[in-house]
Amino acid sequence: MTHSPYRPVWQQQSPIALDHTSMPAHFPLEYLVINYPDEALSGHFCEHNFWFDEPPLMALDNQEAKLIRLHIHAPAEHLVFDEVQDFEIHFVNEFIDQSGDSKAVVIGAFFKEQDGAPTPAGIRALDQALQGRAIAERTHYTVNPWTFLPTNIGQFFRYEGSLTTPAYDQNVSWVVLPMPVLVDPHDVQALKEHAEDDARDIQKLERRFVLRNFL
Repeated sequence: MTHSPYRPVWQQQSPIALDHTSMPAHFPLEYLVINYPDEALSGHFCEHNFWFDEPPLMALDNQEAKLIRLHIHAPAEHLVFDEVQDFEIHFVNEFIDQSGDSKAVVIGAFFKEQDGAPTPAGIRALDQALQGRAIAERTHYTVNPWTFLPTNIGQFFRYEGSLTTPAYDQNVSWVVLPMPVLVDPHDVQALKEHAEDDARDIQKLERRFVLRNFL
């Protein structure tokens, strides 16, 4: 009688804690290329996601992906240097070539509330749209994805993980941008009310490496 070799299955769940236990690494400038146009793109709200009609492109390690949807979690899910931010936005990009183990790259970015902060106009506009129930089924709207990105997208954490909502598929390449975008609390009340979900609990790292390209 023959036996199949033992193949352990390690969990790769997200979110995780990101801190100085991650490994410094040098990534070339072209490793992360975000080609989203700096303009309002049409799409619709459905099930707390904004879905793009014509998904813009980005690339990770020369693998192209298209921005299918984005959504917001309040509070943030990833823990960065032991700090929980107020919001985390996820840019869900599907790889055009689906032959690899990873099917999507999700870019995580943060908003931090600060009284008097100059909230970007696009974030204010999205909050106003949600106040008008734009999140209703297939309500059309426009969103500029660059509005939600920090000024320094050259600093990021990189690891392999999962979706943070059911079915928690473990086929996601994560890029997490640690620098938050500052927003005034009065400008983001609807974002809190209509966030995608509460934050999922921090997951165990298991046998994974987390890389970062900054000190």
